[in-house]
Amino acid sequence: MVKNYKGGCLSSNDWKEFNMYWAQAKQEIFRLQLLNTYNVPQEETQFRNYMNGIPVVLDSDTKEWLSSLNAKRKAGIRNLNIIVTDLPLSDYLKFAINVYYIDQQKAGRETLLVNRKNVDTLVSSAKDYWMFDSKKVLPVSYDAEGRFLSIEKGLVNPADITKAVRLRDELLRVAKPIDEFLKENSIDISPPKAKTQKKFSKSY
Repeated sequence: MVKNYKGGCLSSNDWKEFNMYWAQAKQEIFRLQLLNTYNVPQEETQFRNYMNGIPVVLDSDTKEWLSSLNAKRKAGIRNLNIIVTDLPLSDYLKFAINVYYIDQQKAGRETLLVNRKNVDTLVSSAKDYWMFDSKKVLPVSYDAEGRFLSIEKGLVNPADITKAVRLRDELLRVAKPIDEFLKENSIDISPPKAKTQKKFSKSY
């Protein structure tokens, strides 16, 4: 069972269905992220350190998450994450790429990015979701500031599931791997060397 992932606490009752589908996945685990910023309390210290040029030390939850990803990779299960983002890239996403996504790729999770303006009509009415084996879809809700609210019950309408599958496929045609996306858009994600700490809630 996955106990924690950055973006919501997996040990809560909201995540029972997620944990079940995570364990049962046979072919692919897909994640769509649509926010420029995820306001995660567990990341407050890491984000503040990143913004001040202080090396970020991975916590035990993150290490456990990487182990879970690696186990799926060894089992031959594709783990795919597509991030739709505005440009310029938010400080939060620069932080997440540096601290999380690069290590996650080493553990077998593919992370692709796409400029929102290029897919705006595709995602204008979409929300974050997880999808397992193109069959089980769990929407995820956040408030206006990117704080996790809940993971919703799995979609049951076949038309809604088909729509989620189609959105993944459409985004896959245009999304780019991290390195390619950064190079194509001349984005520097080097950690800042700022000396003045920024208040977490207003940093990104």
